[in-house]
Amino acid sequence: MRVVFVHGALVGDAAWWWSRMTPLLPESVAVELPSRGGGGDLYADVAAVRAALDDGPAVLCGHSYGGVVMTEAAADHRAARHLVYVGSYLPDVGESLADVTGGVAPVEPAGEGLV
Repeated sequence: MRVVFVHGALVGDAAWWWSRMTPLLPESVAVELPSRGGGGDLYADVAAVRAALDDGPAVLCGHSYGGVVMTEAAADHRAARHLVYVGSYLPDVGESLADVTGGVAPVEPAGEGLV
């Protein structure tokens, strides 16, 4: 089955981010989210993922913010078969990242794990 990969908010290149996975799954696609280029918001990101779903049945795999995007994109879309959350948020449909975090922006620990 086809896999649609959805990257997180701080990823500038979806193809690179998922480059270790896509060769193993030839029918997979890594969606570029418009918000990363400054040309969109959550609604534009959801539309981009829904467009990828329009190509047929798929498993969606989202990382970080990508989990929020794919949850919204999969809602009531007949092609969404399964959702896989990788280090991600699991919001209810219609719930924002601010709702999930209690209105407090998630903070990355400074310097930890950075190369």
